[in-house]
Parts: sequence; structure tokens; C-alpha cells
Amino acid sequence: MGKKIKSWLSKPYFIYTFGLFFILYQTSQYFPAFNFLLFILYFLIYCLVNYACITTFQKIGMKKEGILILLLFWIIMLPGYTLESSLVTLGFPEVRLRYILAFLLIFYVFLYLYQRRMSPFHLAFINKILNTFIIILTCTCLITGIHNYTSEKRHELALKQRDIVIKSNVSKKDIIWILADEYASPHALLKYFQFKDPLVDTLKKKGFFVFDNISSRSDVTIFSINSLFNLDDSLPLPNFMYAAQYLRISLWIKFLKQQGYQFTNLDFLNIGDQQHFLKLRIFPETYLDQILANTLLIRLWNSIIQNNKRPNDEYNFEVMKALHEKLTLSPTSPNFMWAHLMIPHTPFYRDSSGSLNANPISDLDHAHSNEIIHQYTSYLSFGNKKIIGILDSIPNWKNKIIIISGDHGARMLLKENDPERRSTFAAIYYSGMQDSELNTIKYIQQIPLHLH
Repeated sequence: MGKKIKSWLSKPYFIYTFGLFFILYQTSQYFPAFNFLLFILYFLIYCLVNYACITTFQKIGMKKEGILILLLFWIIMLPGYTLESSLVTLGFPEVRLRYILAFLLIFYVFLYLYQRRMSPFHLAFINKILNTFIIILTCTCLITGIHNYTSEKRHELALKQRDIVIKSNVSKKDIIWILADEYASPHALLKYFQFKDPLVDTLKKKGFFVFDNISSRSDVTIFSINSLFNLDDSLPLPNFMYAAQYLRISLWIKFLKQQGYQFTNLDFLNIGDQQHFLKLRIFPETYLDQILANTLLIRLWNSIIQNNKRPNDEYNFEVMKALHEKLTLSPTSPNFMWAHLMIPHTPFYRDSSGSLNANPISDLDHAHSNEIIHQYTSYLSFGNKKIIGILDSIPNWKNKIIIISGDHGARMLLKENDPERRSTFAAIYYSGMQDSELNTIKYIQQIPLHLH
């Protein structure tokens, strides 16, 4: 048995097991979406592509080099941040993808230059190392995936059984929540962007309570919104896909429906098991999305498909149009209307007047800080005008509960662990509100607990 294992490890099967590792890793990120037939189909396609390529390389006398070329190609095209995440799981948190790819490229060049001089023994030894490494990675990702799945099952059960004290809205007033993605707090805007936010004074004049200091539980949109709709569920989640699962559960929507509310979802996310308003494909929604998530392959495909397109900009105008239309309707029952605007989130498509930017910043890592500040604050100003326009168009808006907020603060120009990234904007209007009570709210995720 031992000889058979050694014989198997000494052959270049790693070119096939690498694909199995990749598909298993992506699957293990969120097991509930697993589809056995699609899993087998993906792996068979991967194997057939490799077999056809290796056969071609063999015919031209380049089988050994061809296998290395294939491996390098798949490593670049498929894993994205998969290898990086796997090494973090193994206990190497400081290893970054660029270092991995640089090492693999150097390793490949070394093998390419010296493989003809290597004896069969040396080549078999290298095969054993690669085969063993991929097997370890595969086992590790499966163990981690199973652990996440079982622990999140317990979390989901605990979430459903939470005894939450939430005050009923006795008057059954309509609730309108306009979320402006990545809207920084007034003090953060002044400190880091040298921008005094005029929306603060405008809303105060209209009778809104504007928070001086409020944060989000997360500086990531889907985690933040998930926590909000699950009534300040602040437990950390493994990844976006589990956050999307809990967002579909949505304890707040469940509670409101029990109180007789309708729910209108103007978001690209599925909230309260109500389908998204429009697709943006920012987060995986299907098993196919899950397998291809964070790969260079899908990024190249998206860049080709979306070339010269502005999906976020089109989405924003569709949301605002739908919001205007639905606000003029007279619902037969109290309504909670949720509108998620991708403003002032990157790309910064428009300036303060609403004109399209010639070169909107989308990659913050390769832009000058002064230009980031200018485009961000201009886009925020454009969003402010739209928000005030929406507010002024709401019939009898003073008889409704209205919240205007961000989901988190501005993450640009700040280090990853800076708490200012979670410091966001929030303002509330409803008659009978008590400032003393609202001042006790420290996170936007706690707002639903105080609407009464």
C-alpha cells in the first residue's frame, strides 16, 4: 500500500488535484449552496481541458514544460485570494497573494531552466512535494469549511431563539430608510476630507435628529447590513456568503411583518427573503458565482462585459426612480421602504453637479489622495442633493419615520484597523422621538430597537 502511495505521489497528478482543491475550497466557503452534479461537471471540464492541453504538449515534445505552464496558468487564473486565504488558515497571516505569485513564478522559471538536467528521481521528488502540498491544502480547507458550517448552524439557531426587546410602533407609521453607501460621519469628513457636511444643518432645520457620534458594527457593507436587519447581531461571520444567508432570515423584517407591515426592498441584496431590486453581482448569489468568486478569470470576464458601462450609476438612478414612484402610492397597510444607494461609494461616477466624471476613481490604491478627496466629496454632495430631493418629494413626510444613514464610514485613506472606517452618518425623524433615548444609540444596528 505504501509503495502504491509513493508511486502515485511521484507522478504529476497535482495538475488535476489542484483543480479539485480549488473547487473544494470555493465550495467549503458556503456548504449550503453545494450542488453535487455541478461540482462533478466543473471538475470534469477542468480535467478535460488539462488532458487536451497535456496531449498537445506531448505531441510537440514539451509534456514536462507543458504541465508546469498549465499549473502556472491555473494558479494565476483561478485562485485569486484562495491561496492567500488557505495560508492564513494554516497560520501564515502575513503572506499576500503577490508574494505567492512571485514565488511561484520564480519556482516555475527555475524548473523550466533545469528540468532537462534533472534525473527522474529529482522530478519524482518535486512531484511528491507538489502533490503533498495540495493534499494538505485540500484537507485544511475542508476541515475549516465543515467547522464554519457547524458553528454557523449553531449561530443561526441561536439567532432565531434570541429574546430581543424591540418596541412596537403603535402608530404603525410608514418607515423609510435611505442608505448612502460609505457615507462618513460629519467629524470624519471634516478631519480627513476637510469637508463640512451641509446635510447636517439642512436636516436639523427640518427637525431631524442627527447623530454626533455613531458607528457601524462593520466597515463591510454586507456584514453591516446583515447585522442591522438581524437587530444588532454582532457575531463575526466567516465570509460574505454566510452574511447573505442571515440577511435573508432578517429578524427585523420578520418582526415588522408580524406587526402588519409590508416591506419594499430597493437593494441589490436579498433582504428578508425578498429578492433584490436589481443585480450588481457584487456578492455571490449562486453556486456558479461561488465557484468563480475572486478569480482573475471572472474579473477579466466582467471587465470585458462591463467595459464602458456604469452598472452602479445605472443602479442608483433606477433605485431613485423606483423610490419616487413608490413614495407617491398609498399603501393599504403600513410600509417599510428600504433604498440602498451606491453613493458615495466607488467608482465616483459624478461630480457635485451630477455631471459624469471623465476619469472616475475606482481603484483607490492607484490614485492620489487629493484626487480621492475631491471626487469622494463631490460625489457625496451630489448624493446629498438627491437625498434632499427625495425627502422633499415625499407626500406628508412628517407623518412618517425617516432614517438617512451610511452603512459604514469612508474606508479610503485609513488603515484597515482604524475605527474611523466604521464611523458613519445617521439622522432620524419621527414625531415624539426623545433625544435622550436616541443619544444612547451607539451603532446604527441598534436603531430598529428604538423606533416606536
